[in-house]
Amino acid sequence: MQVRERQREAMLTVEHADDRACKFSVVSSVASNLPNALRRSLLNDVGSFAPVRVVFQENTSCQTDEYIAHRICMIPFRCTLDEAARAAARSSPTSCPKLYLDVSDRTAFASDLEGRGFVHAIDAPIMKMISEQRIRCEVEFAYGTAADHIRHSHIGPVAYDYEECKVARRGPTKRTTMSYETFVENPLVTLDAGLGALEAHLERALVWVDAQAA
Repeated sequence: MQVRERQREAMLTVEHADDRACKFSVVSSVASNLPNALRRSLLNDVGSFAPVRVVFQENTSCQTDEYIAHRICMIPFRCTLDEAARAAARSSPTSCPKLYLDVSDRTAFASDLEGRGFVHAIDAPIMKMISEQRIRCEVEFAYGTAADHIRHSHIGPVAYDYEECKVARRGPTKRTTMSYETFVENPLVTLDAGLGALEAHLERALVWVDAQAA
């Protein structure tokens, strides 16, 4: 379901959106814990691709393989695969493209990773090296959420504030203004994914309640 459809159903209004930030408001008559539920959904349940395994062919730097792998796996990447390739990579991690790093005699950066399918969102330094030091490795990716591992969390702090208001024919309601930043996906795509994940949680909860009542 697209954000446009959600705007009609939940009185959701996008007040500002650009490449990295989104600010929107929701008018609802439900309890005031709705903003926190949506905040947790955005932070924990929005999926993304992230490095999950680094295989080293050579490492003559002053740091261990594990240290360098950790630094690489915490770099955020944008997925540039088309929809068909992205769906295949989600269902089968072995079909996910890999990135390759081969740097010597200088500092290695995220921009030094070569391959297709993924582009660094931040050109973070990976490892400082001096003459005659080299890192050569390949990086494997997988799809997941922050609930699986923090490396899949590409959304910054989600802030919200709400106030009492009244909408015609709806009685007392609360207007919640929420904002967040993301540096991987388009913020509106992220918002739609967060709302979809929250709906899925509610559906599962209703199924459980109905089963207990039967």
